[in-house]
Amino acid sequence: MTTVNASTEEPRLRFADQRGSVVALLALLGLAPDLPAADIALGMVAGADYAQGVTVSLHRDPGAFEPWRTALGIDPATTVLRPISEETATLSATTHQFGAPIELIAYVPHARDGQHRRPA
Repeated sequence: MTTVNASTEEPRLRFADQRGSVVALLALLGLAPDLPAADIALGMVAGADYAQGVTVSLHRDPGAFEPWRTALGIDPATTVLRPISEETATLSATTHQFGAPIELIAYVPHARDGQHRRPA
């Protein structure tokens, strides 16, 4: 039986609908267990047209972005920098692996001169 979210009229997802995200997360853990720890969320991934997936937030350690990006084989040219204030920007990249979208995101310094600085 499908239930509907009354506020949006869209079908309400079930826990089982996140199976692909869990499988992707476990595959990633098996592939690269030595990556820096991150905050992990299962749910809608904005960078993948709001599909169910994995979001890897590296806000507490923006320097971890590059090792994660490299491990996932994400082309650096597809990384997106978005200023959110005079001093801060978001650095993000999305890929589709292990059957689910995976989004990396970190807050990084944004110089007052408008130049973005990638974390070391």
